Amino acid sequence: MADAARAFLALARRDTAEALKRLAALPDSLCIFCSYLPRLAYVQLLEARRRDREAALLLERPSTFYMAPTWGLWQLLRGRVNERLGDRDKAIDAYRFVADVWRNADPELQPYVDEAKAALKRLTGEPKK
Repeated sequence: MADAARAFLALARRDTAEALKRLAALPDSLCIFCSYLPRLAYVQLLEARRRDREAALLLERPSTFYMAPTWGLWQLLRGRVNERLGDRDKAIDAYRFVADVWRNADPELQPYVDEAKAALKRLTGEPKK
């Protein structure tokens, strides 16, 4: 956990290069509950830097965290990455999950729902209700 804390400290200092380096070095097999949030942060940084192939590999790994409150965010990242990579089916699946699971989300999450709905319309030609 100390290594993860150092990665998050680098993020707090806005040193994304250091954070990426530290997050990439973290093992994800020692404690599955300990690795989820660092793995999510790592994927977010990769996605923001458009390192889509690397992010896609992590996003497609089986996870035991499909019930975590952040699973919607995980799926939104999966949608963005797969859309940019041209994997329309995976992108639609991920965006549909976000639109469905957060259909009645709090106002803070509505921009993500709107993004997912717009992506679905763009990818399928049909508005998501």
